[in-house]
Amino acid sequence: MYLMKNAGRRWLLYFYFACHLLPGCREYIPDDVESALAQSGENRNEIMAAIRHYNRDEKDSLKLRALYFLITNMGTKYAYNVEIDLDRGKENSPFDIFSFFREARRDSLLGMKQKELRALFPAFSFRRHEPKCDLATITREMLVENIDYAFSAWDKPWARQLTFEEFCEYLLPYRSDGEPLSLWRKRISGEMAPWLSTKKITQRRNWLVLINDSLRNRFHYHIARLKYIPFELTPKQIDSLGGGTCEDLTMIASCWLKSAGIPVVNDFTPAWGSGYYKGQGHSWLSYLDENRVFYPFNPSYANPQPDSIRFGRDLLPKVYRHTFKEQPHSLAVREREGVAVPGFLNSPNILDVTDLYIRTVNIRVRLDNNPTNEKYAYLGVFSAFGWKVVAYGDISNNTEVEFSKMGPGVLYMPLLYVDGELVPAGRPLIGLSDTSRIIFGNRREKRYDSLKVPVGLVQLKQGDRFGLFVWDSNHWEFIYGGGVKTDDFITLRNLFKHSVYIIKRANKYDGSFEFIQRPFCVDSDTLRVL
Repeated sequence: MYLMKNAGRRWLLYFYFACHLLPGCREYIPDDVESALAQSGENRNEIMAAIRHYNRDEKDSLKLRALYFLITNMGTKYAYNVEIDLDRGKENSPFDIFSFFREARRDSLLGMKQKELRALFPAFSFRRHEPKCDLATITREMLVENIDYAFSAWDKPWARQLTFEEFCEYLLPYRSDGEPLSLWRKRISGEMAPWLSTKKITQRRNWLVLINDSLRNRFHYHIARLKYIPFELTPKQIDSLGGGTCEDLTMIASCWLKSAGIPVVNDFTPAWGSGYYKGQGHSWLSYLDENRVFYPFNPSYANPQPDSIRFGRDLLPKVYRHTFKEQPHSLAVREREGVAVPGFLNSPNILDVTDLYIRTVNIRVRLDNNPTNEKYAYLGVFSAFGWKVVAYGDISNNTEVEFSKMGPGVLYMPLLYVDGELVPAGRPLIGLSDTSRIIFGNRREKRYDSLKVPVGLVQLKQGDRFGLFVWDSNHWEFIYGGGVKTDDFITLRNLFKHSVYIIKRANKYDGSFEFIQRPFCVDSDTLRVL
């Protein structure tokens, strides 16, 4: 009996050591993956199930590496959970709000205000909950489907040239930016299968053109979606809607192109430096050709051109690239536990690529003041809703800042971010080169007693009343008002060189002033829109 007990104990010891030392029994998780899994909470089992799925067979070792890449860079990916009420008012029948707006583009419903829309469909509503990290919500099914279909796309003849690192960044990601998590790879790959099997095309760009041309007939720019559906959409919802904003179009196009083995990235400018007075930005795609050169294009509207994207007269202050991998030099990573960071700069997954698009300049600025001893200053471009941040720079000696790789010819404003607010900290300026810039705000320079300005140039018409404002330290200061008597000219008086002005139109109902155009200056008896 004693020998039998000892033998049993020995077998238990052998079993214990085998399960903890042999790789087949023990689940080895790399340290960086284990660190990321700490954010998964109750969802850890879902992610571990995906790891076990690829850990069973040596031939899946590269897929396991791809999964580890996703997991270790997933901690900064969040999405809002949106609940949508799809009941059709009193009829209480199922109502697809996305298909509704697709049809509404063809008639007067498109111009409705949200209050009027809810009068028609009282039950239409949505609730947006706090965002949750992908690590806490993603499923085994999503991970396995995404990886398996991404590897199938990588196996296309025009994609095999990609390195594993390029594959991970340009084909593998399951999301474009902040859209909700969803299963899209299998569905889109299934729709594309007939094309991919019948078309005798071997060049990457030719496939891109074919797919992008087909998307042009399927998806359209749909600005009204901002009014009625003010949240991120899934690829399937964009499909139902038939289009969306530029962000929506880049997202849905990237899904199709990645499914076909076309490596693409999402580039954007946070705000234009000219043209629009409301501070809009823009998003588009860039694809990587066989020579590892990126070519940008507006998905669903234009194909890549050899001489970069067509921006017309709109100046670029900055261009950034969304990446799946964290960027160690991003401000969000540098200040992960430090100072507050404004707007899009709070993302650790953006890369400055401005110099891939345009000639850039470095702009050196001496701040007027820095009373709170901030570590960083920001450059903003004009917007009717306040100066909009496009870049940041480190402050040295409390007031000196250099902003690198900026677009030239753009009107900028130095800013500080104090207690959650952007505060002007210098005078408006334009960078012309690394050593040349125009600084505005000196009202002692040459004076123009009278200047005739075409009405159309300042977006006015006969019968309008307007106010003339000048930028003074940290606000637009009212100078005087007037009325437009003809459709030809208005006369502006007492203007100074190197001052920044703006004309606001008076609201005919309450007399308040509203932005209708960009700022301007006066030089050589000519009004120059900035």
